[in-house]
Amino acid sequence: MIVPLFKSLRSRLLLGTLVSLLIMLFVAQIFMSDLFERHVEQRVHDELNERLNFMGAKLDNALGTGSAQNAGELLGEELARLEPGYQRPLSGYYWQVATNGQTLRSRSLWDASLDVAGNTSNGSIDFIPVQGPDDQPLIAALRTVSRSIVIDGRRTPTVAHLIATVPRSEVHNALKAFKSEIDIYLWILGILLFLVGMVQIQIASHPLNRIRNAVSAIRRGTIARLPGTGPSELTTLVSEMNDLLDALDQAVEKARSRAADLAHGLKTPLTVIQGEMEHLRHTGVVTAEQAEGIEQAVDQLENHIRRELVRARVRGSTAGAVTRLEIRPHVTRIVQILGRLPQASDIDFVITIDEDASLAIDASDFTEILGNLLENAIRHARTEIAINYVAGTQNIILSIRDDG
Repeated sequence: MIVPLFKSLRSRLLLGTLVSLLIMLFVAQIFMSDLFERHVEQRVHDELNERLNFMGAKLDNALGTGSAQNAGELLGEELARLEPGYQRPLSGYYWQVATNGQTLRSRSLWDASLDVAGNTSNGSIDFIPVQGPDDQPLIAALRTVSRSIVIDGRRTPTVAHLIATVPRSEVHNALKAFKSEIDIYLWILGILLFLVGMVQIQIASHPLNRIRNAVSAIRRGTIARLPGTGPSELTTLVSEMNDLLDALDQAVEKARSRAADLAHGLKTPLTVIQGEMEHLRHTGVVTAEQAEGIEQAVDQLENHIRRELVRARVRGSTAGAVTRLEIRPHVTRIVQILGRLPQASDIDFVITIDEDASLAIDASDFTEILGNLLENAIRHARTEIAINYVAGTQNIILSIRDDG
């Protein structure tokens, strides 16, 4: 069962737009975060590569001192100028050189060492995640270099394993800061896109609103058919609805013809019956009371038929697509014609109808209906017939009153 709110096409489109935007923004956040994380990791790798290159360049002078302590201090001073974190204990910024059974390390390692195993050939670099002191997550860069170093006047072949690290939290913190900022921009972008979607839906629904207004105008009798202009997607719908209105008009016209045929078909037999009753009364075949009773029954039947035919014409006139009829000019013209009748010579017609009063009905049907009603009023009126028009919110009342 569909919630009443979402029976509206506009509500469904807005919901679809909102869900689509949330999914797209979520996916965009994932892809952008992944892209940024890889970018930061690449920056870290480049930084570690520069550190290893610097360590390799300073390695000859450091090891040439012949003392591991002096070599470590010399290399540490050089690297501390690049990264002060190498001097802070357990900072995550570490370096280590293992060569000839000696291990040189940064002051930040304190008394710990890095146990890192990598597959590196001479000069190549391997980047791997490692655990530092206190299980600290690190990103490590490893390189193996071969040197021929002069120590105490002798050239000694040396293989050195160089290691430099940065804390994994550096990447994590940068990614966290990026997400907190990008989320704000994504939400702003999402709101703007949703507003744009609302405007697009409003513009796209405008042709449907025009069709709805046109249907209301047809019901009121302002226009006869739906306008053919509009998007090609709605042209077929408009054409089908106009064809339906054409078929409805044809059905109404057939109903009018049948009503007219029925009126003429019944009028002749009733006239014959009235004539025969008058003949039977004069010849004495039936008594005056019997003839009067039959004539009253015939009159009731005739009035009933006339009333039902009038109703049929009214329903038929308002069922099709007709234009609105200005009432006052038609009423005035009919009153002028009927006022010339001898039996209407002493009757005053009081017309209370606004100039802009209108009614969705065929002009010929309105003339015939009003003419029948006024003829009946003339037969019963003594001095005055009042014609009033009242337009309500749901219906229209055209009343004809006589003082008879």
